Amino acid sequence: MSTRSSGNMSNLGSLGGVLLREIEQLSREKSLSQQALIECLERAFQKVACDVYGHDRDIRVSIHRGDGSVIVRRCLTVVENMANPEREISALEATGYACGDVVEEVLPFPTLNRVTVQDLKYEFIRNIQTLERQLQYQEFKDRVGHIISGVVKQVDHGNILVDIGRAEAIMSRHEMIPREQYRIGDRIKAYICSVKAEARGPQILLSRTHPGFLVRLFAKEVPEIYDGLIEIKAASRDPGSRAKIAIIARDGQRSFDAVGACVGVRGSRVNAVSQELQGEKIDIVPWSSDPAVFVVNAMTPAEVSTVVIEKNNHIRVVVPDHQLSIAIGRRGQNVKLAHQLTGMMIEVIGETQHTQQRVEWRDQTTRLFMDRLDLDELMAHFLVSEGFDTLQELAQAPLAELAAMQGMSEDIAQELKDRACEAVAEEEAKTLRMYVEAGGDKKILDLGIPVAVLPQLSRHAIWNRQDLADLAVDELMDILKPHHNLLSEEAWGQLILKARAL
Repeated sequence: MSTRSSGNMSNLGSLGGVLLREIEQLSREKSLSQQALIECLERAFQKVACDVYGHDRDIRVSIHRGDGSVIVRRCLTVVENMANPEREISALEATGYACGDVVEEVLPFPTLNRVTVQDLKYEFIRNIQTLERQLQYQEFKDRVGHIISGVVKQVDHGNILVDIGRAEAIMSRHEMIPREQYRIGDRIKAYICSVKAEARGPQILLSRTHPGFLVRLFAKEVPEIYDGLIEIKAASRDPGSRAKIAIIARDGQRSFDAVGACVGVRGSRVNAVSQELQGEKIDIVPWSSDPAVFVVNAMTPAEVSTVVIEKNNHIRVVVPDHQLSIAIGRRGQNVKLAHQLTGMMIEVIGETQHTQQRVEWRDQTTRLFMDRLDLDELMAHFLVSEGFDTLQELAQAPLAELAAMQGMSEDIAQELKDRACEAVAEEEAKTLRMYVEAGGDKKILDLGIPVAVLPQLSRHAIWNRQDLADLAVDELMDILKPHHNLLSEEAWGQLILKARAL
């Protein structure tokens, strides 16, 4: 689309030099570019001009960058059949123009009386404020996850307002380390959690309790982390009390003492971080891709005797009896931090309790196999010693695996498997019959619900697919304990979605 102009293109030229000088001065005071300020002023002039000439018209205002003259134009688009006379002009009237061209008509600038000057001033200030908010958001949105320093400007019911230079940030009392007190004028160092664009300017939220604050402090104190020789894989904190970080040397640096580098000479580096966190004790542990090894490391300072990995990120940690209180920590602090660090659900028990549980479990499972499979004590005990916990495991075990056990023939293995399958089928039939007699709909099994969880569903009045569809995943997981481990949390969620789709 081509644009053509008509008429004298300069008015209000006498104020041009003054405008440019004022813009230059304001640019220095606000640390804003002159180009951006001129655009703000153009929008303010345009608002005033539209108020005078009408908002239905396409009024445009520009300021000449050379002499500062202000030009007001009315733009009309050349069309074949005119429908909007305020914004269009007929091709018959616009001689020498083609359809699609824009005819620009220069208009006299509105008279600057007290009202228009006030409107112009208000609009210009508003445009500058909007520009400053946009620049503030652009400046800080990419600094999320970094540490920033500022000065406490205001304290309100424990929450503080922090001056961080070109903007102000908020830190709630929940994001402060316990027992920290701040007064107006105090310098503070904090972690930028989030930056949100708001109408009154970006909302910048700070934290001193976020695990990322610990990670960034170590990156500043330990050059090997900054240089990429050491990677912090995970961090967990009980703010102001204790923290744990898991680290690993990068590939090619395996002989490098990563833990020693983070501790520093005589603990200088870790102590510097601890002091910033109000004396928070920090455990630095090696990260491992092996969950068992990682959990053992994460349980520091406790000594771990045995680790038993169960289903769905559950792990049982056995410690010497005299280490039990250390492993759990005060108010469960140590095991909680280890859980946050590893992502594993950790159960801590002493060796004596573990031994008792093992003996009880072996006796119960042996009696179960004797009663349900019609076996003598020797054979039942043999199956338990081979690691079979339930009838279902025995029924689902491959025949070749059973036959490969010491002293086991293929015929005996087949007989054991057949008996286990028959016992499981009888148990499932009994469980289903009791569920249906209580009022349940057996079609719920079509979703893939394991028969073993029907008693739990019955106790919580989950009788059909609609009842299941009304549940949230966490609600279902609570209802199904201890059988919730039969499927993963994602799988239970898929069952609920399937029920809702029917």
